[in-house]
Amino acid sequence: MLGIIHYKCFGLDGVSLEIQKRVTVLEHLKVPYLLVCGEKFNWLDPLRTHFYSVIRDGQEFPSLNKQITEATSLWLRIFRNFKLQGLVVHNLFSLPLIPAVSEGLLRAVGQINLPIISHNHDFWHIRAYFPRQAREYLSDKFPPMGEGIFHKVINTQDTKYFDVSPRVIGDFWLDYKDGNFMFNKKGLIYGGSFKTPASSLIFLQATRIIPRKGIENAIAFVSAFKKLSGKDAKILFTNKTDVDRQYLTRLKRLAKKLNVQLEFSDNFWQGYKKSDFVMYPSLVEGFGNQFLEAVYFKRLPIVFEYPVFKKDIKPLGFEYISLGSKTIRYKDFQIVERSIINKAVLRLLEYINSPKRLKAAVDTNYELLNKYFGPNALLMDILTDLKLLNMVQ
Repeated sequence: MLGIIHYKCFGLDGVSLEIQKRVTVLEHLKVPYLLVCGEKFNWLDPLRTHFYSVIRDGQEFPSLNKQITEATSLWLRIFRNFKLQGLVVHNLFSLPLIPAVSEGLLRAVGQINLPIISHNHDFWHIRAYFPRQAREYLSDKFPPMGEGIFHKVINTQDTKYFDVSPRVIGDFWLDYKDGNFMFNKKGLIYGGSFKTPASSLIFLQATRIIPRKGIENAIAFVSAFKKLSGKDAKILFTNKTDVDRQYLTRLKRLAKKLNVQLEFSDNFWQGYKKSDFVMYPSLVEGFGNQFLEAVYFKRLPIVFEYPVFKKDIKPLGFEYISLGSKTIRYKDFQIVERSIINKAVLRLLEYINSPKRLKAAVDTNYELLNKYFGPNALLMDILTDLKLLNMVQ
């Protein structure tokens, strides 16, 4: 049996969605698996355990010996009770939000020589909330190197955290139906249908509502779009899994000032079908789940070219509306210059005024999605994992 470990497995964050896709493929392959995550084991949820406060404490970093011993015992109990043959560990070794749990996991697998795929989506090195004391503690421990640990990262820039180059893979996509990911036997994906933009347009913002998503630039874009096109437009939010309330308050204030309507919905996937275009103004991303989702549903994305996008996605040839790659600090926001916003709006209007060109663009994007990030690519990555774990020949 394969153990899959993460802080959570059933959310709408990028890592949870990636786990759900991979589980779908494992079921297709008839590989038994166990999800070990915070929804099932409270001590693995950073929001419900005292370990979380340890890493955010600005005081002297405390000894974790007792907690590490307890965590090691918990992990060994799980491994033995479920007779696990190998593990895929998501982020616990690259973003150890509960350091004792991560170190206990490392000790436990060392005791029984359990092979590990360490799937590293995010890294503690670039998270500002880790205090100096925590960084000193983590610097010699995570991500761990050693025999039996096979690392992979989701973009090329994250290879810098390793002495030996890890495998580089992106995010992937599967067929989707009624809120579930589906694996098609032909290895193809069948996404949304092309939609001719209406007179009143909906711009989808499907990311979480936190500052690094750069949503202020989505508001600035829609405001400029309304002025330059004479059309009505609004922004639809569909992801309430992680909301920075202070940031949301500032966004609402900005939207009121710029005369942009904000609408909120709980239906994440229907938002893609309902929308005309997808905003993707993120300032930093590990890869680009929402970009792939927009392409899957045949919606032209409007993208801020964050570093990983520029290096790993842009060269593949996707068509999109660019918001550039630079911002300036203005009060509490990171703002794209107005001239870049206006230029992006005018380019979008070219697509809107030529439905054939717009359809050709989203169709081409869809073919590229199938080629680089479709089920066949995901299947090959999972089979590589299973071979490294000695679970398939």
